[in-house]
Amino acid sequence: MLIGLYWFAAILGVGVIVIDMLGLLGDDGNGMDGGDAGDAGDGDGDGGGESGGGGSAVLSVLRFMRIFIYFCVGFGPFGLAAMAFGSPPLVSLLWALGAGAASAFLARLFFRFQRTDLDSSLQEEELLFERATVIVPIPAGGGMGKVRVRVGQLVAERYAVSENSEESFGLDDIVSVARVTDDCVYVRRYDALENRSDNTLKEEPDGNN
Repeated sequence: MLIGLYWFAAILGVGVIVIDMLGLLGDDGNGMDGGDAGDAGDGDGDGGGESGGGGSAVLSVLRFMRIFIYFCVGFGPFGLAAMAFGSPPLVSLLWALGAGAASAFLARLFFRFQRTDLDSSLQEEELLFERATVIVPIPAGGGMGKVRVRVGQLVAERYAVSENSEESFGLDDIVSVARVTDDCVYVRRYDALENRSDNTLKEEPDGNN
């Protein structure tokens, strides 16, 4: 029974990661890499809105799935290895659980460090009113998608929710960032003239100093 469990975990964990690395999950190869957008907290004050609860729930599910996959990467192979070296079932289970926990923990640290390293020069408020491209469709009703924002030479990817809960956005749609929270950004349909005006307002405080 344990051998079957180990094989299942090994095939699931390694298989999902290989498929993701090949870019077959539909998110430019970042399906498993970009899930720390919500690690910073549960949102600030008025950032939650009517759809904030649904967005946070989606982020929680995504984080759990990612942690589970990396747990399987350690759990399955180490369990099989322990059994192959003649360890008793209970000992092999302890090895597998320890390896799975270590794998999940190290993966979480790695992705947190990776995101911090990529975005260290980009402040969250700099994303406000910026033009963004939808890289994961954003459904209506408070559903969660993902956008890519370019600010100068820096590029950031964030989970995104439609500011208007009745509006949805498809792949490669152009949107603008209307609000920024710790969990995600809220976006609306891009309007070049309106966006230029918003960016002017954003820059005025610096110009008056």
